[in-house]
This record gives sequence, C-alpha cells and structure tokens, in this order.
Amino acid sequence: MGTCSECKDGFPRLNNHPYRFKWGGPACQIGNVAYNKATDQSGVYGGLDSSRGVDGITGSSSSQSNCAHPDNDEGVAAWFYVDLESVHQIYNVTIYNTFNSGGSYRMVDFSIRVGNTSDVDEHAECAHYGREAVVEGGDVTLDCSARGRYVSFRREGGEAIDLVAICEFVVIGHPLTTAECPAGRTGTFCLDVCDAGSFGVGCSEECGHCKNDLCSAVDGRCSDGCEPGFLGDRCNEKLIVQTDITYTCNYSVKCLKSEGSSVLSSVIILDLTGTFAWLSGFSVELSIHCDVWCPENWRIDSQIENTDPIKLTELLLRRT
Repeated sequence: MGTCSECKDGFPRLNNHPYRFKWGGPACQIGNVAYNKATDQSGVYGGLDSSRGVDGITGSSSSQSNCAHPDNDEGVAAWFYVDLESVHQIYNVTIYNTFNSGGSYRMVDFSIRVGNTSDVDEHAECAHYGREAVVEGGDVTLDCSARGRYVSFRREGGEAIDLVAICEFVVIGHPLTTAECPAGRTGTFCLDVCDAGSFGVGCSEECGHCKNDLCSAVDGRCSDGCEPGFLGDRCNEKLIVQTDITYTCNYSVKCLKSEGSSVLSSVIILDLTGTFAWLSGFSVELSIHCDVWCPENWRIDSQIENTDPIKLTELLLRRT
C-alpha cells in the first residue's frame, strides 16, 4: 500500500472534525470507521433497527426513521454496538440525537465502551456522559482513546423506561494493524519511520549488510553501500572467498644436475600447486604462489619456461 496523495471523501459528511469530512493520514486510513459496519442493539423499538445508526444519515427534523432505537424495559440497560471487523485504534465517538420532542432526555447518563467480543458486558468504559442533556437534533463528541473491535453505547436502566435514539454513531479511528500503513511507515498515525535496520510494510523486513545500517525504509536499498564482503542493492549477496581450491600452476621447470661443467641429465617438474586469496573492501585481490623445486642434488636452471600462464580471472568467489 502506498502513500495516498489525495484521500476520498468519507461518510457521513460531518463538520467540526478534520477526519469526518475526508479520510486522512498517510494511508487515508483515519476516518469514520463505523460507517455501514455490522451493528446490534438491545431489541428494536418501532422497527428502528441498529443499522440505522451507521447509515451516514444524522437524522432530520421531520422524522427519526434514520435513527437506531434500542428497546429497553424499566430497570434494564439499553445498549448499541458497532463491529469494526478488526481491532482499531479509537480516538473519539460522536453520537447524534433525534430531533423529536423529548429527545434531550434520551441522550443522558450513558457511557461509551470498547471491547473485543460482542458481549457488551465485557466492554471496558472509555468515556462517560452525565446528566446534561443533549438537545434535540444535537450531538456530543466524547474522547475515547482505546483499542478494540467493538465500540458500544450503554445507558443503565432507571426506575422508568429511558428511551434511547441514536441517529448516527460516528467512530473516528483507524485499523490498528501496521500492515495498513504504507511501506516504511508505522505507529498510530503511520507517521513514524521504520527504525534503523528495518524496512517494508509494517517494518517487518530486516536490512541487509548496509554500511552504518543505512537502508531505505521503503524498499531496503542501501544508500551508503555495503559492508565488506557483500554485494547487491540491498547488500544481501554474500561473497565467499574460496581458499580451499587447488590450482595447477603448469610451469615447466628445468632441473639440472651436473658434475663440473658436464650436464648429466634434466627433468621437467609439472603441476606444482598452491593458492591464496583474500578479500579487501569490495575488490578481490588474488595471489597465487607456486613452489618451484628440484630433486635433491639438482638445481633449477636459470631458464624457466612458462608453458601455460595461469589465468588470474579464475573464479575464486561464489555468491549465495
């Protein structure tokens, strides 16, 4: 997933919050994450089911047909929840009240809760609203810094039936998984760059053998080159020096044995072997040493013929 240059409009089109009108963040992942998600509530009053609380319509003065209306009995808590489908970072919750007469009494003394199961009794409270009534057609925003999959509204039951109408339930947040961040980014808002030595989506990949651990947080390319002994854009190709390979020198060495000034005989010693190689920096330096020798009591003639010069381009390295 790349970084968004322009985010699409979010739903619903709400005011007074930077992420209500449009999606925001580097990956366009911050916004109303409750819109059109699965919901449930404590019964259904007047056919006004829970899905109406996340349909993107905040209600109107002429009807509350777009509002969710949990059914509750005297002394029984009324509740509503939205399933965000995965664990999210929640920032705040806005609830829109009905325009109907008496609506202000339906939006008092309630709590916002967050959990990871559909059992609202297991949800932990992250915000509470007291007895100051929300006016008809009004809304209230409560800060709720929590993490979870389910976000719920709960109003405890009183001595009389306390009706609840939720015309829109807006949850501002973003998926918690860092896989939702673009490559090279992590953190709550995807604004943090991967730590040195890591890169990719979710910063899940390790850099190669880059000098000073300097690699691109996006694709892992080494900006300052490789440590000695490694190759490639990401410095993950290792050079292995072959020090256990025997090379044939193929020198023809004339050995002489003489008594006085008389040459008695001569022999040719072939296939003298030996090798030594090492790695320095990024270049391969090669030194091949062949022991030249003659049998005891023989001497090396001053004329040594190189019949087959050694090719110094022999491969001493292999890549892994």
